[in-house]
Amino acid sequence: MRQCVVVDQESAAPHAFDGRDDLAEVTLTDRVRRIGSFAFYRCRNLETLRLSDSVMDYDGGAIRECTSLRLVDVTVRHGSFSIIRDLLGDSDAELVFRIHIQEEEPLSAAKVPAEGKSRELLLVFPSFVSIAEENTMARQINFDIRGSGMGYRETVKRREIRLREYDSLFEGAAVDNVITGAKVALGRLLYPEGLSPAARTKYESFLQERTRDVLLWLAGGKVLTRTEEHAMDLRAAAVAAEPDPAAPAPGEPVFAELTAAELAGFLQREELVRTDRPEDVEDALRVASERKDPALCAALLEAAGAGRKERDAGGMEFVL
Repeated sequence: MRQCVVVDQESAAPHAFDGRDDLAEVTLTDRVRRIGSFAFYRCRNLETLRLSDSVMDYDGGAIRECTSLRLVDVTVRHGSFSIIRDLLGDSDAELVFRIHIQEEEPLSAAKVPAEGKSRELLLVFPSFVSIAEENTMARQINFDIRGSGMGYRETVKRREIRLREYDSLFEGAAVDNVITGAKVALGRLLYPEGLSPAARTKYESFLQERTRDVLLWLAGGKVLTRTEEHAMDLRAAAVAAEPDPAAPAPGEPVFAELTAAELAGFLQREELVRTDRPEDVEDALRVASERKDPALCAALLEAAGAGRKERDAGGMEFVL
């Protein structure tokens, strides 16, 4: 049975929930000041962690091997981002943070424009790998960090999140992994705190260009890596569209706490679905139909309908 636990005391004790496979969600109230070492270690079904910046001491190891953790929800009331920085420093896996800012000045006045404050952020921090290589001749060990995740983590400081620096790293995330890039772009467009016009254009262009992959991911289909794409032509890639057994079940959240249908609806409303390539929608619709996801099918059909109207106006045939 999946358990949701509330911790309402000054400390989450060391190893308090170590290895609890029944934990799905943990909420730390504002009374919690410390997270003990390895408090949630190996809670492999833990999906959501909720806490606030009242946590001042983090002893490390608390979220290691929490392989299902898909959302860390943080409320900032005292202008401190230390707990976010500490959690990021304790994991090399991809982490998604939804941040609610309830203070006078969000983030840094020097870094965030005053207009259009959403007071909420949805930030994705990609994974990275640190590889140690021994140089026997020099008698030293060299560390090679691969992936964009470390750079993203360095944008979080104790008293601010440098959003413009965060946005400047997008090319690296998009190259690392298409779906990670889609999550980064969606997070910033859904909650555009401090988002410059140039960064917005960059995110929108990426989602439009990668329409097929983004919709296929939402539908629960397998998305080819860039290496796999280069190994086959477009027709073969379309045939390769099939359900991914590891995808969330239809109706379950696929990103933060948003379902595939909700995200597809957002993409449609913001005109981020390429309507000049109907096959991009068709592949996702095929997978969504096979997985019996009626809500997503309806959203995709609406997107396809917009494509039909545009193509009919131009005298072109579009058959779904």
